[in-house]
Amino acid sequence: MPRSTTINLILIGHPEKRMAKRGISLADIERALRSCFAHYPGDNGSTCHVGYGLDSAELKVWTMPPVSHEGDIVVKSVAWKGR
Repeated sequence: MPRSTTINLILIGHPEKRMAKRGISLADIERALRSCFAHYPGDNGSTCHVGYGLDSAELKVWTMPPVSHEGDIVVKSVAWKGR
């Protein structure tokens, strides 16, 4: 059976405001999650994933459990690394 390549991002809280302010698209988040090279614990049970946005800049994406790169991913916050 082939693996699903679909990611369903669920934005909880303030991510949409942060995305608009920081120039981050849903495609940036998807690419960062797919190219993720580092994970570390965040606040309040979240996990921070660091990967590359569409312009190859490093993007940090905080998700809430369950963390999965297939199916639903709950996004708590996003920010460019170093910007």
